[in-house]
Amino acid sequence: MTLTDILPTLRGSLPDPLDRTRWPAETLATVDDVAVQGLSLARTARLLGTPLVFRPAAGDPVGVVALTVSGVTAGPEARRVLCGRTRLSSTVCVCGDEMCWYEARLVGRVSVTHRRPATLVACGAERTVDLPVDLGPGDVIAIPVRMSPTAPGGCRLLDRIEDSPGH
Repeated sequence: MTLTDILPTLRGSLPDPLDRTRWPAETLATVDDVAVQGLSLARTARLLGTPLVFRPAAGDPVGVVALTVSGVTAGPEARRVLCGRTRLSSTVCVCGDEMCWYEARLVGRVSVTHRRPATLVACGAERTVDLPVDLGPGDVIAIPVRMSPTAPGGCRLLDRIEDSPGH
């Protein structure tokens, strides 16, 4: 448990800590964003749209998937957060098992609400993760993912994810 978990209003002045071993090299957290090798995930998602895959730099086994929340449902058991069309293109190999789900984080705005467990539906998988209570459609979630270090490209090169007919 972190200080921002206990007092979420601190997120306005302190970034949520991230596990540097789970994110690409040279990743920096800010109060409302994550920068990967100097590239803002929130700004890039705003400019290019989502879903996006940030491929790892040469030799780095970790990339990042940026997804937009398409809907949030609340039920008696738990919330479900749906991340729209998320089928990866054939040139990008990302498996739900390779995603570091517990590192999922909101980018693009500051949430000062508590995080609660929610079922995140993305990339053909469902996992329970802690996400801000005020998460809603249009919010962007970034999730680090293990990728082949021999995949072409770098963190500054982006791949669009092909649209799929459903979640």
